[in-house]
Amino acid sequence: MRLRKKDNKIAIDTPAKLNLFLEVVGKRADGYHLLQTVMVPITLFDSLVFRGLPDGSGINLICDDEGVPTDERNTVVKAVRSFGEYYGLKDLSLDITLEKRIPFGAGLGGGSSDAAATIIALYQLFGIPFNAKEACEIAVRVGADCPFFIHCRPALLEGIGDEFVKFLKLPMKIRFLVFVPNIISSTTSVYKNVRLTNEKKCAKLLIDCIDRTDVGGMKEEFFNRLEEAAFRTYGELGRIASCVKEVADFVMSGSGCSFFWLVDEKDKSMVLERLKKIEGKVFEVSPYEWDAVRNRLFSGEEASRRGGGSNESDRGSHQAKPGDG
Repeated sequence: MRLRKKDNKIAIDTPAKLNLFLEVVGKRADGYHLLQTVMVPITLFDSLVFRGLPDGSGINLICDDEGVPTDERNTVVKAVRSFGEYYGLKDLSLDITLEKRIPFGAGLGGGSSDAAATIIALYQLFGIPFNAKEACEIAVRVGADCPFFIHCRPALLEGIGDEFVKFLKLPMKIRFLVFVPNIISSTTSVYKNVRLTNEKKCAKLLIDCIDRTDVGGMKEEFFNRLEEAAFRTYGELGRIASCVKEVADFVMSGSGCSFFWLVDEKDKSMVLERLKKIEGKVFEVSPYEWDAVRNRLFSGEEASRRGGGSNESDRGSHQAKPGDG
């Protein structure tokens, strides 16, 4: 994320994510599935601009993608409501514009990331000292993935995807090709088709490879249990997956419908050429990391005590590079 404040406006860019590993380890009594997942932010961004309005004006959200709802169903609006309820701020009135670049319904976390960015921006807009713990408590009310984007760092997570086990350092030189077919996947529908199994995989081997900077080993450990459920839910997605996996060892992200491949430069041109034959979009991205502390969401003495520094603390290119597909 990159946050810019000018006059009475806050602009913030908010990244997508990939699930390098996702196993369903159980199910809670309330119906939520328990996960073990490794998530990494990537350099594919939505952009949000916030401007305060006079009291009583309401929340006015405009989006350049007509397929994205702009009413109470949108995670940005939900995040504003959650923030206001948490801090006792009534009748929040905002003008918000959302520029969508993260494909909707693709398992890339665009909605969750937008919600987290909204929470971070509102701290600045209303002059409330940033508190990461409280921000995560607000975020999880919107969605299980949202706290991940508050921290916006590669991490191993458990619970419903909201419990941080370990932050990770990925090799920043690696790149991914992300292929997004022209399908919109419903997370709720996919999880309804999950079949629990006793033969569960563990993220330990992937974590060990990341810790050793073993890129080849990492690639062998990418995994997503939700592929099976997504292909049962959307037969066309299963057909496309077969085509994509014939091109290279692509793995699905989240609940679908996007697929990622860790770029091997010697095969990249061939992979891009073959993906042109499959209808969809291709992005070339890098891992991304952002630190709210070093980006001066803490101020003065507290920022210094927590290791605050330059405002340019994010890592990685700030623009996704469209693939030739």
